[in-house]
Amino acid sequence: TGKKAIITGVGSEIGIGRAIARTFAAYGADLVIADMDEEKIVARAKEIAEESGRELGTHIIPVRCDVRSNEDQDALVQTAMDAFGRIDILVNNAGVVLSNDQLIVDTDEDEFDRVDTDYKAVFFLSQRVAKIMIEQEQGNIINLASVVARVASTRMAAYASAKAAVLQLTRCMAFEWARFNIRVN
Repeated sequence: TGKKAIITGVGSEIGIGRAIARTFAAYGADLVIADMDEEKIVARAKEIAEESGRELGTHIIPVRCDVRSNEDQDALVQTAMDAFGRIDILVNNAGVVLSNDQLIVDTDEDEFDRVDTDYKAVFFLSQRVAKIMIEQEQGNIINLASVVARVASTRMAAYASAKAAVLQLTRCMAFEWARFNIRVN
């Protein structure tokens, strides 16, 4: 109750991000929710505001954001700071699986770069938010990974290795930022 959170990847009608945002709102958190699909994130924001009784635009704020974009990340963080004056929680939920079920030998660089959403975006959005949390001397960052981060799977090497990187990144963040009262899971 009363926490200020950014949650990425909330646009899907059936996704994990939607469920996280609905739960946070039900418990009284103020949210900036993000997705790269503007129409979907606006729809989710309306749905969550109506369902939770929280005011759209005040307590539930939708932002179109491609987390792979530095400019979009800056705008997302600035929106949260302008609206709430602090960020208590960051949930790095946005992610993609490669568009084709591909073997390693068939994965080209353009396709591989799509998993920047799964790792690079988590790294740099967390970095931006951690700078604020360090000043606040508190915060919580939650990074979503996948079972394929620990269990090898054919035709998912780029995605699986990005999610494995998120696991190790999470450990490094937790170790580095614990002294600032920032919990990373």
